[in-house]
Amino acid sequence: MKKVILQLLALITITGYSSAQIGILTLNRLDEAYYGQWYTMKKIPGAYIMYESPSNAEEVINSLLKGYDQSFDSGSIDEKGDLFWSFESAPDVMTHVYYLEEEEDEIMILLFNKSVSEEVEEFEGSSYWYDRFKKRTR
Repeated sequence: MKKVILQLLALITITGYSSAQIGILTLNRLDEAYYGQWYTMKKIPGAYIMYESPSNAEEVINSLLKGYDQSFDSGSIDEKGDLFWSFESAPDVMTHVYYLEEEEDEIMILLFNKSVSEEVEEFEGSSYWYDRFKKRTR
């Protein structure tokens, strides 16, 4: 009987974990974005956002940077005063991660991928992407 109960508990646990949602959700216009979830938008390919509390945002950024020999403390400041990191995440792909303070208790983590071979456009930087997300989300 003990074995049956333990097997049932193991099955329930495995089933519960396997049905958990992992990944990136597509955010529609005016959808509410929740903390701790990555979002993208159909009309903004290669760009992703996450809202997080300041206490968790540093941990999220450190986990993103872990494989690229960077950490939260190695960030730079852009011309708008935003904290950011850049690294080559794949051949011909540069990834830019921005830490944007929305409010006192809300951080927007903005991540976008750009082909290295693409021409540099005038919208490089966080403000272009931030404005595009804001127009569609709030």
